[in-house]
Formats: sequence, C-alpha cells, structure tokens
Amino acid sequence: MREMYLASIRPILEQQFADQRLFIVQRVIKTFGAGESHVESLLPDLIRRGNDPQVGITASQATISLRLLTTAATRQLAEEKLQPVVETIYNCLGTLVFAEGDVELEDVVVSQIEERQQRLVVVEWGTRGGVAQRLDEAYARRKDGIANGSIMFSGAVILTHWDAVTRWLAPDVVYSEDERPATPQVLRDLARVASERFQADLAVAGGPLPGTDSDPSTAFELATLRKSAAGSIETSARFSVLGHPSLWRPRATKQTLNHLRLLDEPGR
Repeated sequence: MREMYLASIRPILEQQFADQRLFIVQRVIKTFGAGESHVESLLPDLIRRGNDPQVGITASQATISLRLLTTAATRQLAEEKLQPVVETIYNCLGTLVFAEGDVELEDVVVSQIEERQQRLVVVEWGTRGGVAQRLDEAYARRKDGIANGSIMFSGAVILTHWDAVTRWLAPDVVYSEDERPATPQVLRDLARVASERFQADLAVAGGPLPGTDSDPSTAFELATLRKSAAGSIETSARFSVLGHPSLWRPRATKQTLNHLRLLDEPGR
C-alpha cells in the first residue's frame, strides 16, 4: 500500500492541494529519572494549550516522552520552528533526556559500552533478567547486524532470593550465618565477584525488590564496579520503589540501565 500511495496517490494530492500544502513535523524526546509532573513543572510554558509548536507529555513505565509537533509551508520552516523548543527542553532537563525517537535506554547503554570497549556483566536480584533481556534486544536492533549480544556484554546472573545470593557468592565470599550484611555491602560483593568471574571491567548489581526476599526495605539499590588501568571505582545508588507493584520490576530494570548511562556524569 505504501508503494501504491507514493507512486499513484500522493502526486495527485500534491497537485490538487499545492496552494494549501502544509508539512507536519514532529519529534519525540525521551526522558528518565523524574516523574511526569516534575518534568512538566520544569517546562511550564512549553506544554500550555494553544502553543505552536505543540508539546505533549506521556508516561510509560517511568519513561516520560515529550512529543513536539508543528506545521509549516516547507519542512525546513517547520524544523526551524521546532528547534528553539528542542533547545529549551535540553537546557531545562539536562541529563534527564536520554534519547529521541525510537531509541530506548538500553540502546544508549549498548552504544556507550561498545564505544568505550567495556566488558559489562549484570547481576540481577529480583528483576528476573529484565536488564539482560533489554540489553540483548538492543543488540538485536542494531543496524550493524550484531545479534545475540556482543563480546562487550559478557553475561548476566539472575538471583531470586537470599539463599541463591549466598550460594552464588561462595566460596569467594562467605557470610556469617548469625548476621546478614547490609544490602549495599552484599551488592558490592556481587559486583566484585561477577567482575572477577566474567573478567569484566564494568559490573552492576541491583536488588532486591520488595516481596522478592526477606529484606523489608522499600528501596531498590545498585552497586557498580569499574576497572581501569588507573584502578577500580565503586559507586552506589538507592531508589524508592513507588507505584503499583506491577510497575516495580520494569522501573527497577530501567533504573539499572539509567544508572549505567549516567556513570560518567560529574558526581557519579
């Protein structure tokens, strides 16, 4: 149908409506790390009704998308109308913006580790392989034809409960049966052991989710280990688990990917 339209119908429409022709141009800017109301508050004058360009805002599993749309007599004029709004969004939102169009968080992370030639390993405690699945799908989407992962994505470890954590860490790390270490320490150990076993220079460990373990915490925590010739760097992060329980796992998955995306930002 597309070929039929382009060859037979579009030329007729262009001829009949030449004087009324308008180009519709839109861009989608994606953000992560703040809620919909917060993002909207940072852009108070852009999302107001009646603006041209129009700016709409939508949310999907904590990814907030800004949809820009305008019309003009030529495509160039339409894009020129959009550009100041695009620049304002980037200036106001900073690192909350991660991509445009169809690009997802995992696509950004894959591009980063490939560009930096980092070998990545992921340890998932409670997210049921969500991070690994998204990374594998990102490789399958790449235009250079890389499918089934890359040597830069060394692998993933999926753990479902505390007993699995301790069994996987042994014999490298053995905890006392009388006292369970704090979650941040456990995650650091998971990242370190994974880095050694997979010979990876970038390791991230995240978890647990409420309801997946005996830990009563309502937060999802992350630990990363980065190795280089200059030494090793450990970082950690903590995110509140909010919303309906059905959203916890996809949000925690995206928090992990977003944490990896922002590792090189100042203060990380």
